[in-house]
Amino acid sequence: MVVSSPLYFTESQCSPTALSKIMEFNEVISECVFSLEHSGRPVQLDLDDECVDALSVLLGTEPLQFLKDLVESVTTISNEKTPKGVFKEFADATKRWNNLRGNFPQLGHGLNTPPALALLAVLAFAAGQMRNSGDNDEKGAIGAGNYYTRLCEVIGRSEWNEGDTQREYRRYAVPLWQSLHDWLNEWQDERGVCTVSLPGASKENQWAIQMPISQALLRAADRDNLFEMF
Repeated sequence: MVVSSPLYFTESQCSPTALSKIMEFNEVISECVFSLEHSGRPVQLDLDDECVDALSVLLGTEPLQFLKDLVESVTTISNEKTPKGVFKEFADATKRWNNLRGNFPQLGHGLNTPPALALLAVLAFAAGQMRNSGDNDEKGAIGAGNYYTRLCEVIGRSEWNEGDTQREYRRYAVPLWQSLHDWLNEWQDERGVCTVSLPGASKENQWAIQMPISQALLRAADRDNLFEMF
């Protein structure tokens, strides 16, 4: 069993209820989406209907309630329930996880679930909603410009407007998604081969949303046309 420890979070700045739920969500997502059954195979953090059903069963709840609780926990993890507070709290926790796995490799922190996994699941779920809702162009590709609209709709909180959400997400996007890549590498692909589309040294215009979109199981036409937009 992998561990997602609260020691990575600033507990004094977090909601105890949300933090407890985040630990639970991180654990079930890691064990279901990234199970050892995926060893050596490409794996996506894609909360499609089948995945949500499986996760709901593990938590003894209904699919819609699971999604509601996941989003609620992620967006209330920080006492400052704004995009700035939430993304910073997950980014700070990720930085502590990185520091501990780098400085004390013998303690196995790198095998522990990255603390932002639940947040990444919400970000990827929003990309999946773009796919399911027909947010595509005349070629059939997902419309990149619609991502933040869908993300704010999924979150459904007045504090999360598109401008603030985009700015704060872009501030921390790379280290957050990099943590998933690094975690799977620590497991030597036993939990699957990472498919996150991390940006290169010279970032393209829409680099930040390539990462969650890369986790949605897209149609062939989407994959063929996706990067033409960039």
